[in-house]
Amino acid sequence: MTLAFPTADRLSAAEMAGQLVCIALRDYHGDPAVREAFLASLDRHAWGGVIVFGGDLAATGDLLAEARERSPIPPLVTGDFERGLGQQFPRAGTRFPSYMAFGAAGDPALARAAWREIGRELAAAGFHVDFMPVADLALEPANPIVADRAASDDPELAAAIVAATVEGLQAAGVAATVKHFPGHGRTTVDSHEALPVVEASREVLEASDWIPFRAGIAAGARLAMSAHVAFPALEPDGARDRPATFSPALATGLLRQEWGFEGLLCSDALMMGAVAGESPAALARRALEAGIDWLLYPPDPERVHAELSAALEADSGLRSTCERAAERLLALKRWAIGGAASAGASARSGAVGDGPVAIATSAAPLAEAVAGAAVVADPPAPPPGPAWPDRAQWVVVLDGGIGRDEIVLQEELAPAAAKELLVVDTTAGSDAVLAAIATVREKCARAWVACAVFSPVRAWKGRAGLSAAAREAVRVATADASEAVLIVFSNPRILNELEAPSRVVWTHGEAPASQRAAIDFLRGSLPSLGRLPVRLNANP
Repeated sequence: MTLAFPTADRLSAAEMAGQLVCIALRDYHGDPAVREAFLASLDRHAWGGVIVFGGDLAATGDLLAEARERSPIPPLVTGDFERGLGQQFPRAGTRFPSYMAFGAAGDPALARAAWREIGRELAAAGFHVDFMPVADLALEPANPIVADRAASDDPELAAAIVAATVEGLQAAGVAATVKHFPGHGRTTVDSHEALPVVEASREVLEASDWIPFRAGIAAGARLAMSAHVAFPALEPDGARDRPATFSPALATGLLRQEWGFEGLLCSDALMMGAVAGESPAALARRALEAGIDWLLYPPDPERVHAELSAALEADSGLRSTCERAAERLLALKRWAIGGAASAGASARSGAVGDGPVAIATSAAPLAEAVAGAAVVADPPAPPPGPAWPDRAQWVVVLDGGIGRDEIVLQEELAPAAAKELLVVDTTAGSDAVLAAIATVREKCARAWVACAVFSPVRAWKGRAGLSAAAREAVRVATADASEAVLIVFSNPRILNELEAPSRVVWTHGEAPASQRAAIDFLRGSLPSLGRLPVRLNANP
């Protein structure tokens, strides 16, 4: 069915203010009070979209189906699916390795096929937009928020993977988003916490950082997302406190006028620390006047709506600016919801609006393929000895941002090895950590040891590398072993912080498929085919 959407000039001030906001739905599991509050807010404000974070997929689908039915202008359903549907809904969809695994595999055709299947899972679950791909380059080893979320530090490799991601997602009818414009890869601060400042010149950025963004746009990306990052060298007044989200020189001058981008420009989440300090409504207006089209996850969206509605009634210049933004949003809705996207994608058979659906994990074989192709080992052959991983003492180091329930190694090992597997969780408290390290010391001396390190980059974690407790756990596990293998399941550059054993395996992701690939390599049934997609000791 093709839906009819109004033109932006027909929207009332209140309707326009609502359409220009994308609100959040977090961890919804069917609570009746949450349901009623969400639907009542949608009725009052006509929100333009919803960004979904976790919860129960069936309950979420049911809620958003009702939202679509009662909305004159249906909301776009969006999400951060950097590692596939399973990132937010692990029981309902496939979870892929980190984006850097695609860079390690180095195969744009594989990336295109994988993201097409990811798109099909998303479309079947009713999602219209994926805030992906990350077009940033992994240039700064101390970057606490990009790291293996980026494909590579090589601009041409990253560009090829970014373009393939855009093509794959949009072939499945899901709009792709190049982020975080004009680049978050050189930062040493997490923009969830504070405002990063990038000192690089325009010439440097043009020669590297911007190449993947321009490739994604050339591939047809329908959205771009701004970075809450300041670029003083790109500001006419040299401002160090103006993030790209509030910069006319970047959001309008560079992206629109120089690069010719015609799609929708959304902000990064406006609840982040980098843009704190003003009222939510003032932040929203600054973003819109700079050239942002869509306000993602503002704090106090009801206040934003009220103040923006009043401003639209009183200020004809702001009304003209917002009409242009709203028309871009409505054009995206015509493509994603109104029939144009689904005409070229056969997967949206159970989309939100048709009721909840059980998602077939069509992407699972490709997750395994990507994980296998991303394995890099030094040396490139597994350790000698029969059934090495099943005879080794396994030590799993969890260093924040990941729980024991995400570890599947023991399911792949022989029962005896699985039973003896040791876990050091650095978030468990000092007494528990010290006791775990003492057990590791006792069990690993003169043993074959497989030390698996999980330290994923996460918002608000505040660091790119390992904690002191994690470094000590790795040292104790490997120092006196008769044979040791270090398996890095996260940012490959954490190796720089360790006195690593002579054998290292990088998987470029913590996903179950990556864990299985590591064991397959150690058993000798999977070759090391990937290449490190970043320079371990590079300076940005």
